[in-house]
Amino acid sequence: MPYDPRTQAARFWKQVQRCEHGEPCQGCCWPWHGAQSEQGYGRTRFVLLGEEETYAHRIAFALWTKRLAGKKEVCHSCDNPPCCNPLHLWSGTHRANHGDSRRKGRRSRQSHPQKLTWGKVRDARRAWQQGQTQREIAATLGVSQPLVSMILQGKIWKELPQ
Repeated sequence: MPYDPRTQAARFWKQVQRCEHGEPCQGCCWPWHGAQSEQGYGRTRFVLLGEEETYAHRIAFALWTKRLAGKKEVCHSCDNPPCCNPLHLWSGTHRANHGDSRRKGRRSRQSHPQKLTWGKVRDARRAWQQGQTQREIAATLGVSQPLVSMILQGKIWKELPQ
């Protein structure tokens, strides 16, 4: 059977749960219902203009805008990894994506998996106010004392979400 990009696109969109409006809207996420990565991003194989893409949100962005993101990242304004709603997606640099993530309180400066959460940071600050040492706090959290020091000085994990 010959390759038909319209058929391939139709198969792709069948894996996406669109909202009742049918057309993209700012208020609704369109989750991917196929395979997902450990981080929750939709994964599939799709060839666009000779290049293979594997993340569903990148494919949705390319199908909607009729252009590839190339080396740029396709970012989510909704912060929902499986979302494929084209109105929730934007193309940006790695730096812009991580800056957006930090501004929204989704991560600290590190881009690797973290041992800490906002709840643990809050507990560490309370423990410090109640007289525990930085070494005791570090041992409880399973992190280093210098890391606890940077948290308490406000150098990292600066703003707790409300």
